[in-house]
Amino acid sequence: MNYLLIAALVAEILSIVLVASSVGGLATLALMLLFFAVGVLMFRYIGFATALFSLSIFHQGSFKSMYQAMYPMRYAFAAGCFMLPGFFSDLVGLLLLIPFGGRVKNQENQQFNPFENFSFGHQQNTQDDNIIDGEFSEVTPKESNHPKLPKE
Repeated sequence: MNYLLIAALVAEILSIVLVASSVGGLATLALMLLFFAVGVLMFRYIGFATALFSLSIFHQGSFKSMYQAMYPMRYAFAAGCFMLPGFFSDLVGLLLLIPFGGRVKNQENQQFNPFENFSFGHQQNTQDDNIIDGEFSEVTPKESNHPKLPKE
């Protein structure tokens, strides 16, 4: 495992040096900042939500396969790869965004929808649509010191 980490670190440094020698130092820095910004935005809008979604699948125990549970996590991993300095990790992040293996299919040979069991703040309609749920309180007016207008 340590050798893999050292090899990834060497690949990152080598990729920075190769890109800097090709396009220049300022352009390399701009590219690294651009990929970092893309990673932050991806993690902010997509990655964190999918990570929480995958964790909720594990906690509910409703996943059909490990591939189903880990498929949304690839966006979070890709965002993390984009935030690392270097271009080797950016290449790994781009490869994670390619949809490989097709869609997961369930037993009825239909396309799998990972969001089918979740309601995001919207409750299902009940049978009786005439009921309005709410709270009320009675308000009694306080006696005021203001003089009342005469009635006409």
